[in-house]
Amino acid sequence: MNRLENLLKRNGINESKVKDIFYKEIMNEVFILCFNALKNENKKEKLKDSLRKSQNRYAENIVYKNFISQVTPLDLNDEDYSYIITLLKASLNRLEQRVSLSDEERREILGNQNNQCVFCGKKITNLHDDCHIDHIIPFYYTGDELTDNYQALCSSCNEEKGSKVSFLTQLIAKGKLHLLKQK
Repeated sequence: MNRLENLLKRNGINESKVKDIFYKEIMNEVFILCFNALKNENKKEKLKDSLRKSQNRYAENIVYKNFISQVTPLDLNDEDYSYIITLLKASLNRLEQRVSLSDEERREILGNQNNQCVFCGKKITNLHDDCHIDHIIPFYYTGDELTDNYQALCSSCNEEKGSKVSFLTQLIAKGKLHLLKQK
């Protein structure tokens, strides 16, 4: 058993869930590299121009894949590209105005998490005082363009996360990620 497996086992943490988190954080970091590359207006306009010229969705995906390949040397598969492309599309279509979620939408997000903070597991009882609806990928990067980009956090976890993208590994180190425990 290697050191990581040992650490996870000693702490009752599900190895598969940790691998899922590391995978997602790597993909998110590739997206951030792409996002930062698009801060260069020439690159951004070149990408947008190529996308406008693409004749169909298949051609559009090739444009995105070529752009991503210029940003990272990682050997990505179609699933990897698809995830990053989804984030890039959201980023390029991002509106400055935040969407206000209804109480029903907030209740649904919180209910999907068993009325607990997704990070520390604290019970969230008040929809407005204790419950912070957080963008998993911060608003700055993708706006409200992704319908599955919300999670409910308690106020202290939300404050600690701030606008970080790669935050889950920090929580693991602090022993705060209750969802990783063996079941």
